[in-house]
Amino acid sequence: MMIIFDEKKYAEKILEEGFSRFMSLKDLIILSKYFYYLDNSSAQIKKNLINFCKKYNPEFNNIIWDWKLDKAISSSKKYGLRFEQKVNINKEEIEFIKKLKNYKLEKILFVMIVVAKFFRRNENDLYINANIGDIFNLAKIRADRTEKNQMIYKLNTSGYIKATLVGTFKIELEDKDKKDDNYIIVDDFDNIINFYPVTCVSCGIAIINKSKRHDFCDNCYKDFRKEDVRNNVQKYRKSTKNNDM
Repeated sequence: MMIIFDEKKYAEKILEEGFSRFMSLKDLIILSKYFYYLDNSSAQIKKNLINFCKKYNPEFNNIIWDWKLDKAISSSKKYGLRFEQKVNINKEEIEFIKKLKNYKLEKILFVMIVVAKFFRRNENDLYINANIGDIFNLAKIRADRTEKNQMIYKLNTSGYIKATLVGTFKIELEDKDKKDDNYIIVDDFDNIINFYPVTCVSCGIAIINKSKRHDFCDNCYKDFRKEDVRNNVQKYRKSTKNNDM
């Protein structure tokens, strides 16, 4: 299931369109939280959930599914309805990401940090507890399962993330998120990756339109190509000279 940043919007959507997956517990919990947000009593919330289930499945039997409705209502009391909030990323965190020197891995790690900060309940550590496929979607990276596993493995073995025993990942970053050191403010969670600053690997300046073929700004790429051509010419002359001998 996709990562849900604004539960109010999501609740209003499924009330209009129906379950994302029939009798999804997550959907029922979010709906319960939404009804609590509207100051409904527990009894009224249960009626609302039953009506919702019947609307999108006329054969719904509230006796059979009573346990799930009660579980959703009980679970919804633990936390309030979640809304989108701004996530601050500081300069040290961007520098930490840039050390990867791999644009795809950088985008994945940036999204991981943003998502971990958004859902963080522990002030000391950053954990990512989300479907890896959703992370790749938010990073706008297309990859098959093998490629995804390889990239996550690379982040793990390189010391940027660490797999936990409960199936989550801890981001191995000393959190220095100070209120006066906000470098980037993410406030659009449908387009998280648009906030990641792309910089030239040579000079460090921001790249407005990044090429798919390289990580240089226009000026540095021209210098790189000149140097590349010069090296190729030297190799050619050297090989020709050796053949003449």
